[in-house]
Amino acid sequence: MLKGFEEITPQQPRKVLQYADRVLSMIRPARKGTEIAGVSTIAPALDISPILVRQIVHYLRTHRGEPICSDQRGYWYADSPEALDDTIQSSEQRIRAIQEYVDELHVIRAQMAMAADELKLRDDADKPEQGLFF
Repeated sequence: MLKGFEEITPQQPRKVLQYADRVLSMIRPARKGTEIAGVSTIAPALDISPILVRQIVHYLRTHRGEPICSDQRGYWYADSPEALDDTIQSSEQRIRAIQEYVDELHVIRAQMAMAADELKLRDDADKPEQGLFF
């Protein structure tokens, strides 16, 4: 489970729910091409961490259906379905890149496990046999 992005419920974490409406009120007026609500603006204004801002935006998108767009500069509110297209494409690209990385980690892990097994077999072969001598 990705730390910080566990399923958000009323019990966990309370701060997400506590600050959700305030964060949304800072993002809702922002539009692409105008003033974008950046994490570096939202976090200090509310005296919360940048991580909490991202958790709140995730909650607003996934649990409240808010059409929040983003790029490296920050967040803004979509004013049309088409306004979501760049954010959707960017998210899909990140998913593919992360999946490629995870797939490669599985390959590396398997290679490491095989190498460890081979070393163990060699070490076992080099040890004198112990047991009963007749």
